[in-house]
Amino acid sequence: MIAAAQKGPGIATPGLGGAILAPALVNGTRRLEIRNYRPEDHERLKARGAFSEVIQYRTRLFVPLDQSNEVVEAIVAMTRI
Repeated sequence: MIAAAQKGPGIATPGLGGAILAPALVNGTRRLEIRNYRPEDHERLKARGAFSEVIQYRTRLFVPLDQSNEVVEAIVAMTRI
């Protein structure tokens, strides 16, 4: 899932109501961003290891690359509950 997200425009994240995991370039750094997530999922995603930043007055949610496998596994497991 992570490799597919990094290579293309993004991949749907199961159980997150249309959210996608997509590559992003922020300040010259490659990141994985969770886009189109429901507002009610924001804190649940952060509790699983995602982090947020406000960029141009918009809150964006990212998966840390060095822990991407663990964070994505936790997010997918969260949606199965």
